Amino acid sequence: MKKIAMLYICTGKYEIFWDKFYETCQKHFYPDAEKEYFIFTDSERVLRCKLPGVHTYYQAKTGWPYDTLLRYQWFCTVQDALAPFDYCYYVNANSEFLRDVTEAQIPYPTEREPLVLSLHPRYYHDLDGSECSPERRPESRAYVAPGTPCRAHCGAFWGGTRDAVLEMCRTLRDRTAEDLADGVIAVWHDQSHLIKYATEVPHQNIAEFLVSYEEYADPEKCLLMFPAKAKYGGNDKLREVSRDERLKHLPRKIYRSMLGGAKKLHLDGALKGVARIVKK
Repeated sequence: MKKIAMLYICTGKYEIFWDKFYETCQKHFYPDAEKEYFIFTDSERVLRCKLPGVHTYYQAKTGWPYDTLLRYQWFCTVQDALAPFDYCYYVNANSEFLRDVTEAQIPYPTEREPLVLSLHPRYYHDLDGSECSPERRPESRAYVAPGTPCRAHCGAFWGGTRDAVLEMCRTLRDRTAEDLADGVIAVWHDQSHLIKYATEVPHQNIAEFLVSYEEYADPEKCLLMFPAKAKYGGNDKLREVSRDERLKHLPRKIYRSMLGGAKKLHLDGALKGVARIVKK
């Protein structure tokens, strides 16, 4: 029987998604496999969870965007506990499995393609990165040079063999740490680093519509859906701070990095939001 480790983060208000995720994952995600869960949370309720195969680790909120950017660092802290598993998968907090995921639909990772990656449904047919805005600033370790083929790999769901996932986590942990030391945050945070990493290593991409945000989901095909956060008050409520307030807590050199990234990628909405804060 295959052994799968599920990696999951639910800090702050994101704990509201835990019950539905656990229920549907147990029922639908490779039903014939043995699954255990490695949960990073500050929720007292989830930390007290006594469900079999659920391992909880206290993780305080670090503030946006660190709550997502530092995920690779957190996963590396449990690498020894992952030794008995064949595969590891990460899923977003707001994840809900709608029907059975089988090897026929999403094949298990192989020695030749040890990582399994999902693609953002909005940019599934962007085959060269011309639409998905990968990181284009050379000062970031997530930099993808113009002309380098890349896809819109999604940070919301990915997995692979245990060794391949741990190697990815260690590599991206180091790259994000080096970026932060230089005062740089990639334009799409951890996802930008994943996009870059996918240009360097062999992997398989999950077929279109099988994994999707609710806004783009095909109800006849979707296996794993990320429910729209607007139903739960939107990003600001879930992150417990407005976008402007989030920016105020970043170091000034990070402001400038974000402003430069927004200008270079012509992200007008992001540019206005950052510029409103960065007035010096």
